[in-house]
Amino acid sequence: MLLVLTWLLAASPTSPSPAPERATAGAPSAPSGTPVNGLPSAPSGTPVPLRWDVPGLLAWVDTDGPIAANGIPVLIQLARSSRSVDDLASHFVRFFEKAGLYVAPLEKQAAISREPQLTALDPKQMLSYTVILQANPDKTTSVILGTANVGAWKPQNQSQSLGWAPLMPGARNLLRTEAEGQSSAAYDVDSTPDKVQAFYREQLEKAGYKATGQSGEYRRGTEWLRVRARSDDKGLMVWLVRQLGGVDPAAPAP
Repeated sequence: MLLVLTWLLAASPTSPSPAPERATAGAPSAPSGTPVNGLPSAPSGTPVPLRWDVPGLLAWVDTDGPIAANGIPVLIQLARSSRSVDDLASHFVRFFEKAGLYVAPLEKQAAISREPQLTALDPKQMLSYTVILQANPDKTTSVILGTANVGAWKPQNQSQSLGWAPLMPGARNLLRTEAEGQSSAAYDVDSTPDKVQAFYREQLEKAGYKATGQSGEYRRGTEWLRVRARSDDKGLMVWLVRQLGGVDPAAPAP
């Protein structure tokens, strides 16, 4: 479930090969804007996602596979581009529109990140695509690309609670993800980072966790739990990561 999310744009399949600066990621032979595996080879009834096109591509990272975000399989991919946030945002709008996807007006776009983002829906295959754009100090842009198989949604217990960590009173907008050996959650709350850390220190020590010496990190046997809180002018977000197996959680702080 992580939050992550949020995140995505353009050329016609019949257009000439892209210029050197314009690189695409996915199947090497697939033209921009076409499915990674190609429709002809896809099993009947299997959703076939679009191939991402990132202008000015400098780096590309594939993750290990989809995670379950509130019951929906989501594949996250990461890129870095030499283009600006504004250029990439315009590019992804055109990309989605040329692919025939539904793009809601900006004022109706659901925000799952505090960074600029764009989401589009393929109503036929029930796949949604989200792009999150993060400006970097070196004038490059980090691009977070999310592909969600909305049609494969599995209902979950939507109560505002977790089975592995408490939530602060007043928690709202809970988002959870599950991956192999790791669970994570994020939520908003009216509080401060210091009060968040004090709450979890008290609650986790009661549950048998011991502080590791690193701020916001606790261990119980082979189980690690990390607590982070970030505030800005829009409020405060709490982020929790639980890792099994005795390995320090690798996910960066928000």
